[in-house]
Amino acid sequence: MKKYFLFLLLISFCASYQTEYEEDMIYQHQKFYGLEFSEDPADLSSIIILIKTECKNITDLIEVYNKEGLDLEGVIDLNYKELRSISKSRDEKAEKRNLSNTPNDVEQYIMTLYKYCNLEDIFLDNWISLSKREDSYNDLP
Repeated sequence: MKKYFLFLLLISFCASYQTEYEEDMIYQHQKFYGLEFSEDPADLSSIIILIKTECKNITDLIEVYNKEGLDLEGVIDLNYKELRSISKSRDEKAEKRNLSNTPNDVEQYIMTLYKYCNLEDIFLDNWISLSKREDSYNDLP
């Protein structure tokens, strides 16, 4: 019974944490992916699903890195490179189909994403600097 209560408490804490940053995360997602800013509940629900999928992917990767004894900076670096490489909007009808996100845009998005995913401490401990992330991105073949 005690474990069940703790589990419910953890879920409610995480849900309230996400709700606190949800509006900002939706805005950042729409901006980053060149989507039309919408208030439609169906659009917002779809965006939240995409964002939660990103959170799950990051959490899974962190788990793998922890099991392998790897530095979590690698998770941040990989995530940055993936986001930095996105050049097309998810919305094929978007007015701004070709994206031109700057390194600062990526930093803002990833920072908001990690905060939303309740991974802000991992981000802050492993980010190091934008120039370091850019150097790593520019080293891609």
